[in-house]
Amino acid sequence: MSGWETVAGAHAIAYVFADDPERAIAAAAASGGDTDTIAGIVGAIVGAHCGYHAIPARWVNGLGNRVQIGATIESCIEACRL
Repeated sequence: MSGWETVAGAHAIAYVFADDPERAIAAAAASGGDTDTIAGIVGAIVGAHCGYHAIPARWVNGLGNRVQIGATIESCIEACRL
């Protein structure tokens, strides 16, 4: 899969599932080809669109450093408000 196909596929999936991060990332992971990259791009696009609160809690709860990650996210959001 070329970089063009990867990026185009990621954007198409993000567009179709723009308001549903879980379905978007699941579709990207099942898309075939460079799935880890596609899912990463889709997650970034849909996450930026929906906000990190739209990520399923069961995904976040499974993170080892979730408290630190949450603090970093909050810090970044605050910096963007300035």
